[in-house]
Amino acid sequence: MPQRARGFTLTELLIAVVMTAVIGSVAVPFFIKETKSVGATMGMLDAQQSVAFALNSLDHDLRVAGVGTGTNQPVMVEAQLRELAFNANLATADSTDTLGLLTAAYYDPSLGAALTTSLDSTQAISLPLSPLYSGSTTYPTLDYYASAGLKASAQTIVFYFARDTSVGALANTYALWRKVNTAAATMLARGLDTSSTFQYFVPTPYFSAADTNHLDSLVPSGWNGFPWTFSYAAGNTKTTADTMLAAISQVSVQLKAVSQDRIGKKHFRSVSEMVPLLNAGMAHISQCNGGPVAPTSVSATAKPTGDSVHIHWARSTDETGGAKDIQEYVIFRRTQPSTIWNAVLSVPVGASDTSAVDRGLLGSGTKYDYAVAAEDCSPSFSSITTTTITSVKPLP
Repeated sequence: MPQRARGFTLTELLIAVVMTAVIGSVAVPFFIKETKSVGATMGMLDAQQSVAFALNSLDHDLRVAGVGTGTNQPVMVEAQLRELAFNANLATADSTDTLGLLTAAYYDPSLGAALTTSLDSTQAISLPLSPLYSGSTTYPTLDYYASAGLKASAQTIVFYFARDTSVGALANTYALWRKVNTAAATMLARGLDTSSTFQYFVPTPYFSAADTNHLDSLVPSGWNGFPWTFSYAAGNTKTTADTMLAAISQVSVQLKAVSQDRIGKKHFRSVSEMVPLLNAGMAHISQCNGGPVAPTSVSATAKPTGDSVHIHWARSTDETGGAKDIQEYVIFRRTQPSTIWNAVLSVPVGASDTSAVDRGLLGSGTKYDYAVAAEDCSPSFSSITTTTITSVKPLP
C-alpha cells in the first residue's frame, strides 16, 4: 500500500514561526537603516554636485578678473554680500587671435561681438541684478577702449543670488546665477542655504587697527560705505566706492547647499574658497618704450578678380626708428554699419611688403571699413588708421 503523505506537526510550525520572527526582528531594522543611509547619501551627493559646479565656475572666472581691461576700465564693478560683478576677457570668437587678444580664457566661434567685447554706454545694465536688493546703478556710463578706436575686450560678468523659485525648491533657499554682458542669465546652482554669501578682503593698511600678521583683512559690513558699486562721479572722477573696489585683493566664496532626501530629512553641504584677484592693484604695463606709433597711409584695393581686397600701409616710425619695439601689424575689418572691429589678419615686423590680402568677403556692393594698428611688445595697440572700400566680389 502507498504511504500516506506526512504534513508538518504543530511543533514544527511553531518553531518555523518563531525563527521567522527572530530573523525578521534582526533584518527589518537593518534594511530600514540601509534605506535611510542610501537616501541620506543621495541627498548629500545632490548638494555636493550643486555647489561644486558653481564653485568651479566662480573660481575660473574670478581668477582672470582684470585681464583684457581697457583704459580706466575697473577690475571690480560691484561688491555686495549676495552679488559681485567684475570685468575680464573670458571669451573670444576671433580664430586669428594672435594679437594680444589671446588673454581670453576660451575660444567660442558661436559668440557674437556683443559678448566678446566690453559693455559700452549704449548697452548699459542696471546693478544690482539680484532682486534681493533695492536701488539701481547704471553701468557703464563710459565706453572703454584698448587704444584709440579699438573697443576693450573685457566683458562684464555678474554672479548673484536670487530666491529659488524653481519646481520642487525648498522654502527659503537661493539660486546662484551668472550673467555676461547683456546675455540672458544662467543658473549655476539651486537649493542654496541663506548663509551663502560673498566676502571681500583688502590689504591691512586700509584698516586703522589691522592685524599686521596678515596680508589682507575681511571687509566688515558697513565699513567705508560697503557695499560698493562702481560709478564715476560728475567729471569722470572716481568716487570713494570706486577706490575701495580697486583695493579688493581677494574674494571669499561661501556656498551652502541644502537638499531633502526621500524620507524628508535635510542634508547640507558647505564649501568655501578664497580666490585671489591676481590683477588687482597691479600696474598695467601699457607700453614698452612709450605708446606705439600708428602706421600711416592705409589703403584698400579690390582685386580685379573680385575675390579679395588688398590692404596696404606705411610702416610705423617705431619700426623704422624711435623705440623699435613694434612686433606686428594687425588688420581689422568691419562691415558697415557695424561699429565693432574684428581682427582678421596680422603681419609680423620684418616682412618685405607691408600689405595683406583679405579673402573673407561678402557679396557685391557690401561696404567695409579696414583699419591697421601697430602692436608693440607689451602688447599694446597704437591708434588705428582706417580706410573704406566697397566690395566688387560677384554674387555666386
